[in-house]
Amino acid sequence: MSMEDLFKRIQNRLLSRVDSDGLPLFPKGEILREQIIFEGQVQMVGFRYEVQYTAQKLGLTGMAMNRTDGSVLVELQGTIEKIDYCLDYINRVKRFTITKMRRTKIPVINDERSFITGDL
Repeated sequence: MSMEDLFKRIQNRLLSRVDSDGLPLFPKGEILREQIIFEGQVQMVGFRYEVQYTAQKLGLTGMAMNRTDGSVLVELQGTIEKIDYCLDYINRVKRFTITKMRRTKIPVINDERSFITGDL
């Protein structure tokens, strides 16, 4: 079984918390994009898949990529309320140890329709 398949199985069992938590109603607003670099114990713990699943439940697009220095680069596109909610949720997941999170606004990608994961 590949690592991705393993994380997908874990995702199916553990990530249903977003559904059971119930999502708040978010106001419509301006679409923006942020780049977030996470440092800490964020690789080999299902971090990218958790971000992807949560972002998709919120209707956010973007990406989550492992970097060679052990950090994870995330880009989220949507309203600030949804981005903030996603980041707050991710910061509360106990199996990750996030020691640093750097947020930067970057240009919107107009035709983006999905969220991808991978390695840089």
